[in-house]
Amino acid sequence: GVATICGSGVQSRAHLEAIHQQYPGCQFLVHGRNRRGVEALVDELAGNGVNVRGEDRLADAIASSDVIVTATNSASPVLTEEHFTGIDGRPRLIVAAGAYRPDMAELSANLVRSATPPIVVDTIEGALSEAGDLLQVQPLSDLEIVDLASVEQRTAPREKVTIFKSVGNALWDLAACRVCCRKTATS
Repeated sequence: GVATICGSGVQSRAHLEAIHQQYPGCQFLVHGRNRRGVEALVDELAGNGVNVRGEDRLADAIASSDVIVTATNSASPVLTEEHFTGIDGRPRLIVAAGAYRPDMAELSANLVRSATPPIVVDTIEGALSEAGDLLQVQPLSDLEIVDLASVEQRTAPREKVTIFKSVGNALWDLAACRVCCRKTATS
């Protein structure tokens, strides 16, 4: 399918390359505030045979994507519920991997609240102490949060938006990408 990568730095490159390695036929759209960074990333990866292009309008990228990876260190939301309003009803997976401190949030509180439960995290302890994306939702007890170790035991949602929130446990990040991509490929 199509994956949008938000950001153009090292983390964005790593996620794009990992997904490409697992799914070489995937098309990638890269969106970021740093236009030169986006162009450099796209030029480099396209030169290595990756089907990738820059996308100026995030809403357009999301509308055509199955997976959206946020790999920024933004203190304010990059993705909001409005980005998903009015687009087709097929399920989308958000992998929120960039924000790793309580004062960072790539996802708006409304988007987190509206996502299909549960929200999957690398570790509950890390998420409850570091994930600004989740901590901004009050009361936090309104969210159903499960750790990655238990995700295989649950039925994958087939509607709306599903969120995987990482706070930086790299081994779990890799495992999450594999599980989510495998489930997406079979749906």
